[in-house]
Amino acid sequence: MKKTSLYILIVCSVFSCKDVNDLNGSWIVVDTKFEYQEKADTYEVGAPPGNKILSFENGNFQLLYSGFGVIPEQFQGTMQVKNNRFLFDGSEDSSELKQKNSNIIEIHSTSNVGHNYIETYRRIADSLKHNAIDFSLVHKNYIRQYESYKDTVHFLNDSIYTSSSWANGSDNNFNYHRFQHNGFDILFTDKYPPFILKNKAKDTIYISTFSKEKEDYVMTEIRNDK
Repeated sequence: MKKTSLYILIVCSVFSCKDVNDLNGSWIVVDTKFEYQEKADTYEVGAPPGNKILSFENGNFQLLYSGFGVIPEQFQGTMQVKNNRFLFDGSEDSSELKQKNSNIIEIHSTSNVGHNYIETYRRIADSLKHNAIDFSLVHKNYIRQYESYKDTVHFLNDSIYTSSSWANGSDNNFNYHRFQHNGFDILFTDKYPPFILKNKAKDTIYISTFSKEKEDYVMTEIRNDK
């Protein structure tokens, strides 16, 4: 396994974990902060999204990580429970996992500047998987609408998009990467929280995104052939 600072030792606490199967499923990062920021309840617009998915299956784990739209790095291995601790094979550092409830886990670790760091993950519900809907985003324009907020997103190719909400003169090209993972259609970008593309009906794509909470909205294609 490639050397990484991922959680070598995970301690199960707060929520009762019987074995590694309690964590089965896919978890997406929804918040990252230093421990001294724990009481803050604000989200900084424009802060780089976490773009991490951590999956567990019967004693195996897999981490997919993409910082800024780059094709996700992938780490995987096995784990076991020993003295109420999750041990990850092939790692070198240690962190503590606190399972707040059946759908939220926190991973506490030490950053490279010595501060305690907290990553919060939310379980991705299986209901967000879609039935292999085959559609492309490339060369298409969409109005992205959430409540009263709207912007226009243009997918220039398979890795670059523009966004009217982030336009800054001529500097309006940003990275994205779309991929399939455990039945989920995932879209990582370098500006927005991670997208899960749930369904498509005619010109409308139904999306869930994860920041502090799960949020639902739509993207509607702008057609130029009318």
